[in-house]
Amino acid sequence: MIFAAVNLSAWRLRRQIDIRPWVPLSGLVLSLAAWLALGFYLWAHDGETLLWLGLFYGVVIVIELLFSQRRRILKTGSPQ
Repeated sequence: MIFAAVNLSAWRLRRQIDIRPWVPLSGLVLSLAAWLALGFYLWAHDGETLLWLGLFYGVVIVIELLFSQRRRILKTGSPQ
């Protein structure tokens, strides 16, 4: 997923970094395809590992959301 995120960022910045759009787009598509292939393989052969990976992804997403919204969550109510 990190490779997919890097390629998505490069695609969004393609004009600033002066690259052809198909380069990061192909990297994004291939990264997502590899991630999906791994998911299908684990679904068929090792469901427990897939469950643990899903749990791990869920925990990371929750932590990231809490971190990115920490100012709203921890609002102290100080007057301005």
